[in-house]
Amino acid sequence: MDIDKLEDRELDAAVAEARGMRRVEPGSFYVWPSAEVVEKLKTEYPDLLGIDYAPAPWFSTDIAAAWELVEEMRAMDAMEVYVSNQLEWDCYCTRPVGTEAYARGPTAPIAICRCYLKLKAKASD
Repeated sequence: MDIDKLEDRELDAAVAEARGMRRVEPGSFYVWPSAEVVEKLKTEYPDLLGIDYAPAPWFSTDIAAAWELVEEMRAMDAMEVYVSNQLEWDCYCTRPVGTEAYARGPTAPIAICRCYLKLKAKASD
């Protein structure tokens, strides 16, 4: 998967998977919630009978959803997360040497999503 070419719903689904959600089926943009979300829902709504799948969050177009990724990157021992606009949007996350992540996109949310995926990939190595 070439992270720098991911866009739109495919990017959203990839980010959702990196956050612990599972696609309902390959190629689908619908996901099952992560175990953490399921437990939170069970705590908040004890009478909830079942937890169904839903469309992947719109990380690539909703700046509030993308900003959740920035906060998660900061919580991953990232020293700094920079988002800036030159010709395109850039997102750079500094971590200990060898695990930095950088991505570019036509919008801030796309750059943030791509950077998040690169950082998660390096963290899992």
